[in-house]
Amino acid sequence: MDMQLIDVGAVGVVVALTQMIKAYIAERWIPIIPFIISFIIAVPVTILHHKGIPTLSVFLSMILLEGLKIGALASSSFKVAKTTVLGR
Repeated sequence: MDMQLIDVGAVGVVVALTQMIKAYIAERWIPIIPFIISFIIAVPVTILHHKGIPTLSVFLSMILLEGLKIGALASSSFKVAKTTVLGR
């Protein structure tokens, strides 16, 4: 499966989960929620990308990179959609 499609799907999942749970979290912690969720989602994404579990150092570094990438994309895409598209 193409990695870009996996990333787009993961970003959508992170945005949806963030919107579902942000009502239960204090407002000052809301910007951190997408990154926490993205690090959790980065584990299966990394396994899927490597078609199995890679060595520990590669596994941890890919989780870090995928988590940061997915979290940043989710945060920025939500911000763009909220400010530009919806005009709020």
